[in-house]
Amino acid sequence: MNRKEPPLKLNTNNQAVTLTSFKTRIPKFFCGESRSIAVVKEGESYFKMIKSWEDWNTPHDGFRDQLKRELSLFDVGHNATISAELELLSVFHSLVSKSLLDSITWANKLVKFINDTFREYSRAMYGSKKAWHVTTKLAVSLTEYISSSRTVVHNSFRVGNHMSVSKAVTFSFLRSLDLMIEIEKLEFRNSPVITSKLTKFLAMNSNYESVRKKKEEVKTLTDGISKAMKKAASAFKSVGTVGNTLDREQKETIALAKRVKSLESK
Repeated sequence: MNRKEPPLKLNTNNQAVTLTSFKTRIPKFFCGESRSIAVVKEGESYFKMIKSWEDWNTPHDGFRDQLKRELSLFDVGHNATISAELELLSVFHSLVSKSLLDSITWANKLVKFINDTFREYSRAMYGSKKAWHVTTKLAVSLTEYISSSRTVVHNSFRVGNHMSVSKAVTFSFLRSLDLMIEIEKLEFRNSPVITSKLTKFLAMNSNYESVRKKKEEVKTLTDGISKAMKKAASAFKSVGTVGNTLDREQKETIALAKRVKSLESK
């Protein structure tokens, strides 16, 4: 039987929350759980906490605006902690401050990526549900990618060796920042993380475009047939009118001829 490691001796609840967060692959704001989503049914949101675009997009009360407020509070709170705990202008103070700024900037760009991606796929006639499905899938892939260096680091935490824990934590968040910068340089959408997922999605949903084209072709043909039928009906009506006129004139001519013949016989 494997012997369990003794629990880490932590001084505050914040320390416990911080160390536990290293197991989180997707932010709890999106999914509410510390573990990744194992199975998502076709068309459903990969954000367990945000079921639809409407939940995300609703002004003020939607998750997007809530996230922006949370990021603002996060920025203020952490800057206050940095100022209180670290010597101003020290190397570590500068490093941590820059890391905080880069993290918040990246999170805001992720919000923009989510907005732009959903609108792009909505315009591509995938429908709101399908567009949100693929958007959340791509966003989850990005967050899992940048957290890849963090989710394994907790295995190196050892009781009584605070320096070792600090080194592991520092290395993991710096590595995550490197991955953020990598994605940002590729403008998010050009990252291999995104292109690989999109290739698979488009391959599985390529029939959408062909269906759209077929619908357009059928509509064009239907409109053409409808116009042709209207013209034909109009033509038949005209022919009928002409025929009636000829019949009337013919009858009048016959009657006139009879009258003339009658007059001649007198």
